[in-house]
Amino acid sequence: MWSRRARSGDQYCTSASFSGAICGWTVDAAQVNITYSNGEIGRNEVRSRNKQGWCTRPGDSGGSIFTASSSGVTAKGVHNGGGGGGSDHYGGLLDQCHEIFTDIWDIYYGLPGYLA
Repeated sequence: MWSRRARSGDQYCTSASFSGAICGWTVDAAQVNITYSNGEIGRNEVRSRNKQGWCTRPGDSGGSIFTASSSGVTAKGVHNGGGGGGSDHYGGLLDQCHEIFTDIWDIYYGLPGYLA
């Protein structure tokens, strides 16, 4: 588990069932409220935007957010939403990727148990 909450500038990777592992994400803003296309509001979310390359896809929700280094993999959160990249899910200059996740610390404090 990360030693602190996500902050602007943090680098991370996503891993999900449809998109697989995608690295190169950078936190744009942390602890923000997000209004989804269906009108629901996600509170205290972490947001990344303006990434070129492969984007997350519908069905990736619940995937892991992590960092990887020579010392191992560290959990950072859980993927909630995102998109961009048009029909091929590849973000270019005009249709860049965006991603939203719940910080691991909100999960830790909100649910019983420990990360194994």
